Amino acid sequence: MARRLGCSRNAVCGMLTRLGLKRDGHKPPTATPQIRPRPKLRPTSSAACARPVARKVSRNTVQRQPPKEFSKQQLYSMLAEAVKNTG
Repeated sequence: MARRLGCSRNAVCGMLTRLGLKRDGHKPPTATPQIRPRPKLRPTSSAACARPVARKVSRNTVQRQPPKEFSKQQLYSMLAEAVKNTG
């Protein structure tokens, strides 16, 4: 229909709604859905519980050292060397 009229499908649906006509192929649900209860979990076997569990290693175990502090003279000499290397 939309191709023959030269417009989009949504435009045709809007025209049908405004004219009070029903769309073919659009059927309301006939049955109400039934809500099923969640399945109950089975208890685990004792063999599964007997397996050793791998230990978790924390990432925070490594001690970080505080940043090295430089004197003013060392900073100036590093800056002068960097300028010498770039220029």
